[in-house]
This record gives sequence, C-alpha cells and structure tokens, in this order.
Amino acid sequence: MSESLAHKSDVGPGGREVACVVLICAIIIALLHARHGPDADNGVILDGAWDLVNGRRIYVDFFEFVPPGSFYLVYAVWKLLGVSYWSAKALGCVALFVGAIGVHRIVCLVSREAARQTPTWVRVWIPALFCALSTRWPVINHHTFSLVFAIWSAYCACLGLQRQNAVLMGIGGLLAGVSVWFIQFSGVALAAGTGLAVLIVWLRDRQPVWLFNGAIFLVGAVAGASTLLMFWPVELLWENLIAFPADRYMAINWVNPMPLILAAVALILVGRLSRDRLSAPIIALIAVQGFLLASTVSRPGILHVSMIAFPFLCLLAPVLIPETTQAAMARLWPAVAYASLAAIVLTQPTVFPRRADFPFSSYIEHNCADSPYLYAGPFLAGLHFETRKINPTRYYTLLTGFNTEAQFAEARADLARHRPQCIMVEYSGVVQFGYDRQNPVEAFIRQNYKTGAQFGTLEVLQRIDG
Repeated sequence: MSESLAHKSDVGPGGREVACVVLICAIIIALLHARHGPDADNGVILDGAWDLVNGRRIYVDFFEFVPPGSFYLVYAVWKLLGVSYWSAKALGCVALFVGAIGVHRIVCLVSREAARQTPTWVRVWIPALFCALSTRWPVINHHTFSLVFAIWSAYCACLGLQRQNAVLMGIGGLLAGVSVWFIQFSGVALAAGTGLAVLIVWLRDRQPVWLFNGAIFLVGAVAGASTLLMFWPVELLWENLIAFPADRYMAINWVNPMPLILAAVALILVGRLSRDRLSAPIIALIAVQGFLLASTVSRPGILHVSMIAFPFLCLLAPVLIPETTQAAMARLWPAVAYASLAAIVLTQPTVFPRRADFPFSSYIEHNCADSPYLYAGPFLAGLHFETRKINPTRYYTLLTGFNTEAQFAEARADLARHRPQCIMVEYSGVVQFGYDRQNPVEAFIRQNYKTGAQFGTLEVLQRIDG
C-alpha cells in the first residue's frame, strides 16, 4: 500500500480507492479460484445444469432440494458461451467480485453512519478480506450466487434507511426475494433482519416513515420470491424445498457448532461496542447478521458461517479497527493487515489442472463409450458433467438416513432399466454421513458390476454382461 492509501481517512470512496478495491479483489479471486478439480459442492450445480442441457426437468426428471436459480443461471451462460467448466467458474467468480464491491459500498456507508474517520486502507482491506475468505467456498454454488443478491439487498436497505427512501427499500426487498431463487432461507433472513431493525428504530423514534419503508421492503421481498410460483406449482416447491429438507437434512448433517457459537458471541460483542452509534443501517446489519447466522443452524460449520459473515465484516470498520494518531501505529496497522491477507492468499493451492488431467477421464472415455449413462455415487456430484454422461437415476445424492427407502427403490429400478456400462463409487467421503452400504442400490451394484479400475479411493465398476 502506498503512503497515501495507508493514511488517507476521508469516508467517501475516491477513484483511486475504488480502483484499488477492484484490482486487489480481482487478483485475489483469480489466484484462489483458477483451479479445476472434483468438488461435490460445485458438482451439484454442474450436474443439475448438465441435466437441463439434456432436456431433463428439475423436480420432475431429477431430484433437488435447493431452489432452481443456480441451475438455470449456469444453463443460461452455457447457452451463450457453450458448455464448459470455465464458463461456469467465471460466472461464480464474477458473482463473488460483484459481492466484494457491494461489501465495499456497505463499509463506506457504515463508516459515515458511525461518524468515524475510517482509514482508506481499512475500507480497501475489508472487501479484500471477504475475497480471501472465499478460498474454500464453492463458487459454482447456490450459496455464492445467493450471496451477491444478499449483499446488495443489504446495501440498498441500509442506504434506504439512511435516506428514508422508499424506492431503495423496495429494490432491497426485491433483491432479498430474488435470493430465494438460490437459497430458501436467505431472503427470509434478510427480510426478518430488516423488519426487526425497522421495528426497533420505530419504537425509538415513533416516526411512521420507518414502518412505511419497512412495509415497502417486505412487499418487494414477497414479490421477488413469488416469481417462483410463475414456473412451478406451490405444492411441488413446498415438497422439495421445505418439507423434504426440513424432515431429512439435519439427520445426517451434524457438524461441530463451535463456529456458529463463536460468530454469535462476536456479533454480541460488536453490538455492545457499537451501542453508542446505533443508527438504522447499523441496527439493520446487526439484525440481518443475526438472522443469517440462525439460518446456518442446520449446517453450522466454518464454511457456511463464513459465507454469510459479510455484515460482520462491514461492521469491523467503525467498531473494531482502532483509531490511531501516531504515525508509527498508523503505518503498523495496514502493514500487519495486508501481510495477514497476503499470507491467507499465498498459502493456498493455485494449481491449474485441465479436465483431461482427471485420473479417471481417459478410462471412462475408452471403456464406457457404449452407454450414454453413468452412475456416480453415493455422493459424487459433478462427475456426470465431467464425463459428459447422463445420470440413469433421478438422484445425485443417495445417502441412507437422508434419502428415503422409496427413493432408493426408485433409483435401483432406474439402474436396472438403463443398465449403465460403468458405475463410479467412492465411500470415504460419505463416512461422515453414516452411510450404510446395506441398501437396494448397493445390492444391485454388487450383483451386476465388477471392478474395472481404481483411482485412489474412487473405483470404476464395469457391467457384468451375459
């Protein structure tokens, strides 16, 4: 960082500041996400979009319990640019970059609200930190696509509350509603957090304009979410997106809740430290962060908690960054902050394997060409796209304790009907889910397939003919 960047302390972002944010975030995203390897979290979306390319219908021809937005977004990019991993990856990276710009806008707004001289290096560092935290995030994923709508919804809501502008509140609500196309509960958390903030401010000030603007936000959110009903019946959406995951998801997804607990404690600390400057936008960010944290209860690990921590990051600027007046300290803080950022980025793997470098791709190409179908399981989402094969079943995830007995029976019948030439299995990754190999699908595989090749823990099975 140059000396001017390290010491400048005006709260309005100038052209040089914005240029620094754009350049640093672009470099970090390129370094962290310019790699191609098997990843089931990315693979869920890739396989679903690949199904759409092949004319299969979501919730009908293939099963899903996440909203349809990510699949159709990738599908649309493929229609424009052609089917490839890198066009989908570029879409995810652009979403992440746009989210980082939104984080910068919120940081600047919060700095003004707190009436605190936040140094420019802080306002550049926070969106850069947001990008650095994405090192383990799956960018071709519903969480990432939802995140960009959530960030800009929060920004519009904060700016609308600051200016008491109903149009901005409506746009913020609409973006919150659209985020439901990607994650079920993202828009609910945004609407609940903003609504709670409006209620708190109204109880404090008793000005009707707060309730009016809050109502506008909620109307926008409902309107955005309701667009799903233009394409799918409510019964189908309820069964796949609400009823099934509510009944089955937490049964196999227990993880250590300590990241969520620590994040909640940190949020309480931020609230206490900012109690003397609780303007409406700051209250909204604290409330939205609280509801977003609550939305991770079913999967409270570090990955999911870090992906919804943007309000907390934005509140760091006015709350936790110390104001320094001595020149030595003013130089020390940015040096430490950016050295830590560089350490996070430069210690991550930045390999660039090609699709052909997948160890199994050549074997599949030469030994499984007689059938358009390939089954990969129990949880190997993405390999149908990578091999350009079609899943013979409706399910990309078949886990005992999660999928029902009826679903296992249906998948077995599909395998018997299509009889794929090859099957790929890998079991070490599903130990954490308590996977039981005594089920109809595994029984069918053992009776009709034999080992063809082994690639580490991944096994390719060949059909036994005759």
